[in-house]
Amino acid sequence: MKQPQNLQEVQQVIQSGRPVLLYFSGARCSVCKALKPKVESVISSNFQNMLLFEIVLEQHPEIAAHYMVFTNPTTVVFFDGKETIREGKNMSIPQFSKAVDRLYRLYNHT
Repeated sequence: MKQPQNLQEVQQVIQSGRPVLLYFSGARCSVCKALKPKVESVISSNFQNMLLFEIVLEQHPEIAAHYMVFTNPTTVVFFDGKETIREGKNMSIPQFSKAVDRLYRLYNHT
């Protein structure tokens, strides 16, 4: 996962229209550390065109505030510049993968 430099970089990538996943985590969050490799694995093996960004809340509070993320981990997925999926805390990886897959197929067929 890439780490963005600032809010403008994140907004620019989202506005490009490509599928984007923002993974908001905390520096001392054990759930974030456990969930991150699972999310990365699902995305990289099934959705190769999706861009992945990890935003550490302590480093970029302005990005978290802009996207109204108040808890970690939070995963936000964008298709065509629009937020389509938001999952927080205890998320099911299989359900998350199914939700992304459905939208990813629609996105790639248009």
